Amino acid sequence: MSMKKAPILTKKQQKSSLGSKKIKSKENIRNVLASPYCKYWPVISAEDSEYIHSILLEQLPKLVNNRIKVPWLELKKIPKSDRKAYRNKYIDGQSSQPIDKEAREGLILGVNDTTKAIENRLIQSILITGNVQPRLLVEHLIDNCVLMRIPVLVVPQLKSILKESCGISSIVIAFTNSLKYSKVYEAIKNISVKYPVPRNHIHFHRIVDTANNSLIVIDDTILEPSVDEKHGSEDNNLTESHNFYLLRKNEKKREFIPEKSTQPINKAQSQIASTDVFMEFSQNPAKISVYKNYRSLKVKRTKGDCNRNKRKMDTMQKRQKKRKKNK
Repeated sequence: MSMKKAPILTKKQQKSSLGSKKIKSKENIRNVLASPYCKYWPVISAEDSEYIHSILLEQLPKLVNNRIKVPWLELKKIPKSDRKAYRNKYIDGQSSQPIDKEAREGLILGVNDTTKAIENRLIQSILITGNVQPRLLVEHLIDNCVLMRIPVLVVPQLKSILKESCGISSIVIAFTNSLKYSKVYEAIKNISVKYPVPRNHIHFHRIVDTANNSLIVIDDTILEPSVDEKHGSEDNNLTESHNFYLLRKNEKKREFIPEKSTQPINKAQSQIASTDVFMEFSQNPAKISVYKNYRSLKVKRTKGDCNRNKRKMDTMQKRQKKRKKNK
């Protein structure tokens, strides 16, 4: 019985086959309302990044020792019942650097702890990694730093730098008012001058007074107050609001009492000719000047990420490879 050869498709037939047709993900274009203020993302240059890297290696202490792995060529020769004891003996025999328990004083790691420390006025300077996804995780930290006038920098590959210097990989590291890291603070402060806050930022004309916990609105373009203003001199360009943290001292008495307006309100008088005719207003209605202290939202057009499923598959494959290596 003769065997028939499988038919060979031409190039034209291969293009029209079902296997060659790939389903492309749809691009959904949407119109969304966005903030009119621009975001502040002070990514430093490669030269400044190397300088910060060298200072962190010099100043940061070792917080966690590197994980010691037993070579599999030695471990497989030992029976399974004795492998645990051999592993513990091998790790104890390796020379590990002693960890000082007080070494972490002055350092704050993580987004949540840094946010609480900013609210409690404990932060002196902050470093944020540049490859964080999404940026929404750390954008509030940068906005609060601009409001509190805290030097903040975005350092590329900060997680690997922290892993090398102190043994902990974190997307955020903050330094408190401790004198132990004064050199790091001076370096961050000097570099942050090269990356000024944009004028269109929401907190460009605002600052929080730490003395009485009040908000000061700066009408001028100067970010920092001058020496005379710091000592308490009066300036017409600064308008200080009332304290927005009010506690009621008595249950029967209100703590917040709004101020009475001293300007008279001119109401437009209406004239009614008859009940059958529509109401006619006066020829010259009162013009009330309204101060516009807000900005209208912007409409932006966005579309979905076509490579989203591909990135998910890549991450899943990387995780599977790591699990196989660990086994």
